[in-house]
Amino acid sequence: MQLLALQEFLENVYEVASGYLVDDFLITDMDVARQLDTRHPSAARERLLVRAGEEHVDMSLYLDAGVLNRLTAGSAGAASFDDLCLALEGVSHFTYLCWNASHGRAVTLLELELQAEVDKYVWLRHQSRDDRGDGLLRHHLFECFRLDESLDPQEQERYLAANYYAGKYCMGLSARYARRRCRHLLHNELRRFYRQTQGGKIRMIDALH
Repeated sequence: MQLLALQEFLENVYEVASGYLVDDFLITDMDVARQLDTRHPSAARERLLVRAGEEHVDMSLYLDAGVLNRLTAGSAGAASFDDLCLALEGVSHFTYLCWNASHGRAVTLLELELQAEVDKYVWLRHQSRDDRGDGLLRHHLFECFRLDESLDPQEQERYLAANYYAGKYCMGLSARYARRRCRHLLHNELRRFYRQTQGGKIRMIDALH
């Protein structure tokens, strides 16, 4: 699995063009990541490193070398579910920030995390092609998770909120578009959601029954 393949999938689903290739911004050296992000010296296994200027944004995507090696090894089963989710999260962050920046739109941290949680479900759901596994997939993504103990209370609150809203949204997607003849509507829904601000996304989710 290549990161560019994940980026291409997301851009195709949402009909967006980030204008950049994630591989060109990728770093796997933990020491470099620590130097670029002194606020998080532990350097989690995946992190989007951003520094905003007045007229530009400097950005790098850090992904643990071991995770990347297992993803690109080419052997079946080399990469774990967690490895894949980390890669999806990083590519999602990168693509979403690039697209919004190209349209002059600011992005909140909660918005980034919320979209990444949805993107993980969309990609994994697409790969399964089996409706019977949908409930188990949502269980793994939105119920069986552990927060990094190094996160401060504000970060923990943000991740929990993103997980809650994404879980509710994906449950709604599953319920409304489970029938095969309705799946073409799913892409329209996802593209509309992608283009919403944080407030717009949450309003769409809160409107679900």
